[in-house]
Amino acid sequence: DVFIMRKEGHRLSPEIQRTLLLVTALFGRLHFTSDLPSNYDEWSNGELQEALFWSQGQIQAVRWVDAQKMEVRFRQNKKDWKLLINWSLKNSTWPDPPRVQLEPGESIILLDNAS
Repeated sequence: DVFIMRKEGHRLSPEIQRTLLLVTALFGRLHFTSDLPSNYDEWSNGELQEALFWSQGQIQAVRWVDAQKMEVRFRQNKKDWKLLINWSLKNSTWPDPPRVQLEPGESIILLDNAS
């Protein structure tokens, strides 16, 4: 799976870069980049370290809430988590509690209290 965290040479927003990195970390087991990580800034390094942490999660379920919203439930460090992803090109409010508003391509990881 490929991710891009560099600032130049692409048209991805920081939100989409982060989301693709998290999806790559959770779903993939082999990660590739054409970037030079030694050139990463503090934000990119932080996002990469966070993704490597989450990559140890065990996916429990994946569901499409609607045509643009995806929910990934996973287990990490004996806790249940959910990754909410807005694949839409516009802001979207999550229908289930907590009613989170996500920007285009944005994602968030929350503790899954429903489990």
